[in-house]
Amino acid sequence: IRIGPLDPAMVGERLLFSAFHVLRGQELWASDGTLAGTAMVKDIRSGFQGSFPSGHVLHDGALYFAADDGESGFELWKSDATAAGTRRVADIRAGREGSMPTALTVWRDRLVFVADDGASGFQIWETRGDAASTRRLGPANGMRAAPFDTSGRTDGGAGPFDTSGRAE
Repeated sequence: IRIGPLDPAMVGERLLFSAFHVLRGQELWASDGTLAGTAMVKDIRSGFQGSFPSGHVLHDGALYFAADDGESGFELWKSDATAAGTRRVADIRAGREGSMPTALTVWRDRLVFVADDGASGFQIWETRGDAASTRRLGPANGMRAAPFDTSGRTDGGAGPFDTSGRAE
C-alpha cells in the first residue's frame, strides 16, 4: 500500500506531493515547508477512495500527473499548486475507463506521454497544457506493438517520439 508522501516536486515556492488522508484517500498536497502551510491542493476524487495522483512531471511552471476523478478514470491533470489551477488537461478516453496516461516526459520543450484513447491502443501523445493542444502523435517508432520506449534519451535525438522513422 502506498501511503506517501510520494513524487515530491517544487512548483514555485511550494512543494507538491501525493499523500494519503484517512477520509480523502490519496490526493495532491502542497507545502510551504511549515505545518500551517501544508494542505491538500484539491480533492480531485471526493470521498475516501482518492484520485491516486502519480507520474508527476514538472513542465512549464506546472506539475503534470495522472489522476482518477471517479468519473473519467485516470486522465492527464496539471496543477499550479492552487485548487483553482488544478484541473484535468483533457479527457482522452471518454467514460469511466480513462486513458491511463503514463511515461510522462518533457522532450523538446513539450510534454509527451503514452495513453490509450480506447480506439488506437497505447500511443504517444503530446500537450501544451489544454484540451485543444492535446493530440496523438502516433505509435512509437511506427510500431503498434511497442507503446513506449524506456531508453530515457534526453539529448534531443529522435528517440521514441519519432513516428516516421527519421529525426524531426
